[in-house]
Parts: sequence; C-alpha cells; structure tokens
Amino acid sequence: MIGYWVRHTVWPIGFWNFLWGIMFKEMTMRDLARIVQARNAGHGRELIRGVSIDSRTVHPGEVFFALKGENTDGHLHVGSARARGAVAAVVGQSQGNAGEILVS
Repeated sequence: MIGYWVRHTVWPIGFWNFLWGIMFKEMTMRDLARIVQARNAGHGRELIRGVSIDSRTVHPGEVFFALKGENTDGHLHVGSARARGAVAAVVGQSQGNAGEILVS
C-alpha cells in the first residue's frame, strides 16, 4: 500500500530538495521554510533531526509532513505528532497550532 501511495502521489520539488538536504547536511527550521516555500517565515535556527509522514513514528526533533492520503488526512494528526516531539508540522491548511509551516 505504501509503495502505491509513494508512486502515485505528486511530490513537490521543494519536498525532494528538503529530503536531499536533510540527508546530507544539518538543516534549520528557517532552511526548511525557505525550501518548501512556506507562507510563514519558519521558526528560527532549531536543528531538524529528521522527518516523518506518520504521526505514530515521529521522534523528538523531527518535522511532521501532514499529507492527505487515501485513508486519512495528516492534518488530523498534527496534534499527535507534536505530542510525540515533532518540532513543527508542514501543513497545507492551517489548524491554528503552534509550529505550523504553511505551504501552498
């Protein structure tokens, strides 16, 4: 199921640039906001330790990407990801939560 989702999801160029950057250099919240062309300025110089698209697997210091899937919408799980230690959530629609990085 995951393989189908990965192959059939439209991934913005900024997302791939972000993943490349996270694998090969340290990245701050401000860097992330710039790469994903966020509508808000980002959250400073805190280092990102990883990324997750599943709120159940988020570790402290990671960024949660709230993606819409076939079965659920990641935006419904932003609070859960933050409770597990996510330093921010990249969202397409604001939920009014702290630490949101809003993208178009």
